[in-house]
This record gives sequence, C-alpha cells and structure tokens, in this order.
Amino acid sequence: MHDEANVFYYNWARGQPNNYGGDERCVNADNFWAWHDRFCTAISFIVCELPN
Repeated sequence: MHDEANVFYYNWARGQPNNYGGDERCVNADNFWAWHDRFCTAISFIVCELPN
C-alpha cells in the first residue's frame, strides 16, 4: 500500500499460503474470492489502491 498501512483483512483459501516451489510471492483470488499465493510471473488481474 502506498501509505505502508497494515492490512488486517485476510481471505486465504484452505492450505494457503503454501509457497509451492519456494517462490510464490504474489496473490490471486479464485472464483470465490479466496486468496492463493502464486508465482509473480503468472498472468493475472491486479488490485490497486486508489488515493482518497
């Protein structure tokens, strides 16, 4: 986040994050909005924080 605020919302899918292969440093959401860690080279949509 641009203001370096802590995030207090988590929605990890069961068994996540698992850092499969030791290099999953990004996150995506599945069809139910549960989070999965994944490789950062995977093509995916992103979430951005907008200023107020």
